[in-house]
Amino acid sequence: MTTKRSPVTRTPKSFKQYVLSFLSDDDSHVAGSEWWKMATWWMRSGGRGPAGEDPEQLWRENGAPFLREYIRHNPGKRPSPWWSFEAPEPRRRLGGTGTPCSEVLAYKAYFSYGLPGAEGWITQDDVEMYGDDFEGKPIDPDDPPVFESQASYLDRLGLLVPGERERIPAADFEPEVVEANEDDE
Repeated sequence: MTTKRSPVTRTPKSFKQYVLSFLSDDDSHVAGSEWWKMATWWMRSGGRGPAGEDPEQLWRENGAPFLREYIRHNPGKRPSPWWSFEAPEPRRRLGGTGTPCSEVLAYKAYFSYGLPGAEGWITQDDVEMYGDDFEGKPIDPDDPPVFESQASYLDRLGLLVPGERERIPAADFEPEVVEANEDDE
């Protein structure tokens, strides 16, 4: 009879710096090295690591202890790989003006921590290029897009671990505002 084995969870010391940074969502592991920071960013964006590491497989096989530690230090929040590979849906939009590119152009939807990625919003240049019939709107600095916070999302979906809600500061339940990049204005 064949026995299915669980993946081996390595200790943090056995991971390369950029893998440890990716799994822990802590860039202090790659501080001082722009190359390792770029490798971490690339993996967070879904690309393979420099040695061919698959980010989703790394998270599925090794993420549990990193998630527990992250929650211990950051109640009401989740690390980037969790949002990429486990979040059941994006965070809810509560209001504001601005259109993600993926809603009106042939762009792939990109999310960061459950929100449309900072690079993926319609700009005034887009509106001018596509003309009067274009449905996209740039972020309005006086009425920017607003989304539920990570804590509100996790609470709404019943994803908080036992005892976590009590440790979340009230301010972490406040909605999150998306601001335009300087390039978007």
